[in-house]
Amino acid sequence: MAAISESILMPGLGWLIHSIDILAAIVGRLGEARRARRALVVAFRGGRCLVRAGTAGDAPLVASAEAGAALPEEIFRRGRGELVLLEWPLERTVIRKITLPAKAREFTAGVIRNQIERLSPWPVTQILYGFVAEPGSGADGLDVRVLIAERSEIESALASLSGGGLTADRVVVEQRKSAGEAPVVLWSRNAQQAHQKRRRLCFVIGGGLAAYASLCAAVSLWALNAAASLEAESEDLVARLRNVQKSAQVAKSPQAIAALSPPERAWVSKETSISTVFLFESLTRALPDGAYVTELQFESDKLRVTGVADDAPPLIGALETSGQLLDAHFVAPTTRGPDGKLFRFSIEANVTPRLVLEGE
Repeated sequence: MAAISESILMPGLGWLIHSIDILAAIVGRLGEARRARRALVVAFRGGRCLVRAGTAGDAPLVASAEAGAALPEEIFRRGRGELVLLEWPLERTVIRKITLPAKAREFTAGVIRNQIERLSPWPVTQILYGFVAEPGSGADGLDVRVLIAERSEIESALASLSGGGLTADRVVVEQRKSAGEAPVVLWSRNAQQAHQKRRRLCFVIGGGLAAYASLCAAVSLWALNAAASLEAESEDLVARLRNVQKSAQVAKSPQAIAALSPPERAWVSKETSISTVFLFESLTRALPDGAYVTELQFESDKLRVTGVADDAPPLIGALETSGQLLDAHFVAPTTRGPDGKLFRFSIEANVTPRLVLEGE
């Protein structure tokens, strides 16, 4: 089950992260495009920080200060609304050239990533690199220039620029060819932030999945405990029903009662015998206010009631609706009493047992 869940979740998680990466890249590029309409190019030359207003080689110089010193307030203001490029000297960059088939243009980034360890004079973890691909001399060739710089030197230059109060958006290699050629990017702040956001996003999604898995495990455990409890209660109920059915079946058969042990026979007798207290209470509730009992005989499962009432015939229905008596009938004619108002009656009825099976 765990392998199946992982095979289902991991592709979906990868697709989600990839989609978020694309959206983040689009938003970042839109922001850069808005700021790139005007750009500030910063270069360190001879221990000084030079700021030009534009990427063209002949762009005017707008500020100059000692490396690490504060730049003018106007540069800070412009830096918030314009793209800030740190121009890396070409003489501090290692250039490697490779040739690829023209059909491999869309796979150029992956090819370079696989070969960068062979091309770089430094360990891969200590470099920053970029590349530019141009049509080769042959129709089916692609000339690729890979520009490599030492990471520690670029990070030191970025820190020096931040010390002056300006934050670079990109590090590009100095261009000494035509001004129309796009600069090669060695480092991008948006790319670094996207990587950090991706890691944070992975942690957040991973934590969410872990919490979801924990919740599912807790719910499953609760469901198992609830099912076990219900099963135990069901088994107890079935056992009790079986005991009741057994007692009912025993009550129907004298032979079955005789086969029981003395304690069991006593229990069956207790369960099936008529309760005199309940019988008298039912009789009291059933008789109307105008009826008076003068004699009461109770033998086995028959009850005989003798008394006087102002109206005798309704007593039959009243006794049968009590729930304790069946087949009520007069056993003697009703006669008028000496006062001429009350009638003497004598009624006999069968007493219902306490335990009766369905269908009997």
